[in-house]
Amino acid sequence: MIDRETVTTPAAEPACGLITDQGAGLALAIVEASELLRDLLVQQIAACLPEAQVIAAADVTELSERVVEGATRYCILLAANGDGDALRTGIETAARTWPGARVAVVPEAPTPESAAAVMQAGGHGVIPKSYSRQSFTAALAVILSGEPFVPWTLQAAHPMSSARAVTLTERERLVLTYLGEGMSNREIAGWLDIREVTVKLHIRALFKKLGVNNRTRAVRQAIRMGVLD
Repeated sequence: MIDRETVTTPAAEPACGLITDQGAGLALAIVEASELLRDLLVQQIAACLPEAQVIAAADVTELSERVVEGATRYCILLAANGDGDALRTGIETAARTWPGARVAVVPEAPTPESAAAVMQAGGHGVIPKSYSRQSFTAALAVILSGEPFVPWTLQAAHPMSSARAVTLTERERLVLTYLGEGMSNREIAGWLDIREVTVKLHIRALFKKLGVNNRTRAVRQAIRMGVLD
């Protein structure tokens, strides 16, 4: 994240702007063997989805024993590593445990082959553990919206060189980061100590480079393409 001591700071802290519904009616399960990683993910998701019911489990079997009252939609973040068979088994078990849930795999070291295996097994996305807090939140927002998410660099049809075809200036990268945190143009101008009209110019340039027409899509596309991670 950005060292904000180097810029002018408004009084209010930014929120997780890419997930706007606060997680109402959502039951989200984090399946991770490491207690430390489970706790970190719970803190991250609870901050961005304060109305969601967040459950942590060491394995998928524990989920079948948990009752979620009042949930209307479900999501499982599965820390499944290994070969294609292991991934497939984990995803299928998760889907049976919570029928209709969005299932995303959160691997340690994903490859294009493992990402393809996740999607072929019925998964809805791949979110690398190496992602920053902002990138993780953006990827989760895509999956919760009903779209699949696979980082551009893990898509076999797009080699690494293509993922870096879009180059952002340092100021554009800062503006994009703050867009992902839900800031208004005025707030971004305050953080960067620049004029609001300058922020608008940076946003216009970002839209053109990324081939999008709104703020949320700009952040999602940048993370998909690997220019913001």
